[in-house]
Amino acid sequence: MTRRAILIVSSIPAQLGAWRTAVRRAGCLSLEASTVERARALLQKIRPSLILISAALAADGASLVTSVAEDPGLSAVAILVLGAPDQLDPFGQRSEPRVRAAGAEAADGRAEGGASPDPVMVRQEPDADELVMLLREALTPAAAALPAGNWSV
Repeated sequence: MTRRAILIVSSIPAQLGAWRTAVRRAGCLSLEASTVERARALLQKIRPSLILISAALAADGASLVTSVAEDPGLSAVAILVLGAPDQLDPFGQRSEPRVRAAGAEAADGRAEGGASPDPVMVRQEPDADELVMLLREALTPAAAALPAGNWSV
């Protein structure tokens, strides 16, 4: 049996650990990258069910969101960008129009520019239990499962 995989992209060890725990509680396999470059390397090998990105990655994280949204092989993968309100600007309405065009939501949850909230959702980081619920809700039966193999980077 295969489990769904969630790619976690965060350079903050404590956040990475907390998100890993939430991903496992949601019944998924956690793939982890501490840099955007490592995330890109993993994405060349696998198609996760969901990508969870730290807003602390700022412009690098926003560029990852844009490149995933523009890649035909990955554009259907849901993306959650989570962080503190002051970290969300690179993903919000004052910058990175390509992220908004991909369907990003503002920090307050309103879709920008009339775009659908899929495939990108930007919001304030929830507590551990809320994150587990959010991950479970974000995963659909049509989401990709992790192929067999070792995907460490």
